[in-house]
Amino acid sequence: MLEDFIKANELQAKILPLPVKAPTIKCTLFRCNDADVLAISFASKELDPKKLAKAVGAKEAIPIALEEAENITGYDFEFMPPVSIYGVKTVVDSKLFVAEKVKCLLSAEQVLEITPKEIVEANDNVIKAEITL
Repeated sequence: MLEDFIKANELQAKILPLPVKAPTIKCTLFRCNDADVLAISFASKELDPKKLAKAVGAKEAIPIALEEAENITGYDFEFMPPVSIYGVKTVVDSKLFVAEKVKCLLSAEQVLEITPKEIVEANDNVIKAEITL
């Protein structure tokens, strides 16, 4: 599914085997008012739900439970990619743009290597904002 998305959108992103040698990112699904929002940030940074809510103009940002997140996205909660999630607004932490490329775990054996620019280009309805502490 993700490989087809990369190919169809002519992305330079690559699916590679572990180990990871670039900054890693995490993708977390939140409910902000009535909308589902995918927050993308460095795995080493703590996401601030108040900053996320402010970025999308919501009162609050509530993490979506594991099972529900998997039902919404079709991806395992731990291995959610930063692209190809239909109907979900995306917020990319502005701090990601210091890195040339980032990696996102796709499984226990694979990572997605992608540029922050491609993350923005490959998603609809993207907001760039500082959402981490």
